[in-house]
Amino acid sequence: MIIDKIKNLYSRKKYLVLGIFSCILLFFLIVLPLIMVIETSFKDKNGFFSFDSWAKLINEEHLIAINNSLLLGLCVSLLSSLIALPCAFIMSRTRLRKIWWLDIILMIPFMIPPYINSMGWMEFMGRNGILYRLNPIFEPFCNSFFSFFGMVWIMSLHTFPFLMTIMKNAFLNLPKSLDDACKIYSKNKFKNLIKVYTPILLPNFAIGLFLVFVKALAEYGTPATFGLKINYIVFSTLITDYMQVAPIDFSLASSLATILLSICLILWILQMIITNKKVYFMKKEKVSEPKENIILTFFYGFILVLIFSISAIIPFYSIFTCSIKKISYYGFTKDNITFEYYSSLFHDDTGFGTGFNAIKNSFIIGITSGIIIFIIGILITIFVIRHKKTKISKIMEFISTLPQMVPNIVLGIGLIMLYSSIRRYIPIYRTVFMLIIGYTIIFLPTMISYIKNALIQVPNSLFEAGDIYSKSQFKVNLRIVLPLALKGAFYGFIMVFIVSLRELVTAKLLQPSSFYTMSLYIDYQYQQGNQQVAMALAVVSIFLTLILLIPLEFFMNYKTKKGQIWK
Repeated sequence: MIIDKIKNLYSRKKYLVLGIFSCILLFFLIVLPLIMVIETSFKDKNGFFSFDSWAKLINEEHLIAINNSLLLGLCVSLLSSLIALPCAFIMSRTRLRKIWWLDIILMIPFMIPPYINSMGWMEFMGRNGILYRLNPIFEPFCNSFFSFFGMVWIMSLHTFPFLMTIMKNAFLNLPKSLDDACKIYSKNKFKNLIKVYTPILLPNFAIGLFLVFVKALAEYGTPATFGLKINYIVFSTLITDYMQVAPIDFSLASSLATILLSICLILWILQMIITNKKVYFMKKEKVSEPKENIILTFFYGFILVLIFSISAIIPFYSIFTCSIKKISYYGFTKDNITFEYYSSLFHDDTGFGTGFNAIKNSFIIGITSGIIIFIIGILITIFVIRHKKTKISKIMEFISTLPQMVPNIVLGIGLIMLYSSIRRYIPIYRTVFMLIIGYTIIFLPTMISYIKNALIQVPNSLFEAGDIYSKSQFKVNLRIVLPLALKGAFYGFIMVFIVSLRELVTAKLLQPSSFYTMSLYIDYQYQQGNQQVAMALAVVSIFLTLILLIPLEFFMNYKTKKGQIWK
């Protein structure tokens, strides 16, 4: 008996030491770069304490950029909600929810990088663009598209699938007994929506809206392409200019990044207050069977087809047609069709290296960072799940998910400040290793969420049975918890790899000399006027994404519905 107590005490101390070490490591990787951003904002060019950079913020250009960013984030959140909520309802509360491949179709717009979406819409709506050539009567509409509305439109079509997925899962969690109770409570469907369903769905909506707002606030790809066309300055483009365009001003860039960080953290706190006060726990049971007539089902299907066509087919068609035309604003004639821009991806004619090298670099960075995240994510999530009542696990969970609340551009600046200050001791500044660390940090929350979702569905009785099976926590974690965690980790690895192929702002900030990923290659070719070459690699990028995404989603959705997954 005494020996068992000593073993349990030793085991607890061992896990406590492991938890403290993990928190220190996470603090160095995630929290310290954020502290460096705030510290740099209070320094002058000579490194002395100063408020000069904050004083410089009080001018018209900076105030306009701050106002533009907040207005853009608000409008993108609202328009994304208007698109996402009906789609989530259709995908969860109608007969169409049984069509598993609709999930894949409607996730494609989110998988297409926003800067590629912008290029596609600019090609479609531009002067002598596809819509104008279709019929010149659309010229006034095409001209008016290049405005603030057009920018909100492009960004909303990219972010709505994310919010749609969150709300769809929230709708699917509504039990049949709740619907039956609503019918007894009132026959007025609008009253039931306001009084019953809205309070239950509000926490999920608040989480999704917060993440969409943060993404819109920190978005770089669309403002750097479409925003440049309409002269719309936002946080991300202004910060990047101060970091990379002469005269470089790290202090001013850090001050802007600190404001951006503060806004995101304040919104996160508000979202947490709403979520904690309004959270409801639903009884797990079957959802109601949809009973709409066939005409209504066809109408719902038409809405989904229309949204998918606008959000995915139009930009992809524009990009593809541009990549195979010698002169983009000419029609499809025999003399105007060519595939030379695809073959040029294997030749360095512009000084940026080859497109093939960019693909290879992206795969190297994506796979390497994915493996690191895979290992770290499993260790952190298992520790948090198995010791969820301890303070150390709560601290670890908060730090590890912090990058999800913080814009990538802020973390990128923090990493630059941190590793430039310690380059004598850890010489990875402006190397591939620094880029891998950056990707590891920003995508770690994604991996943790997938693993956590896999483990959170496991009943506590299984863990309790494991503790009876063996008093060694290491053995229980190895034999029982780890195999379950690997299911979510595998899905998370593929998703992290897919998203890493399209990441732009982190790659641009942490880019080593003469090192180009797919996103950087597309961006630089487009900025240099080689639109067709950029579009050719963009098409390749989209196909690579779909080749990875469709089989994975097929396996996860189809097998889950058949009840055969992970057998």
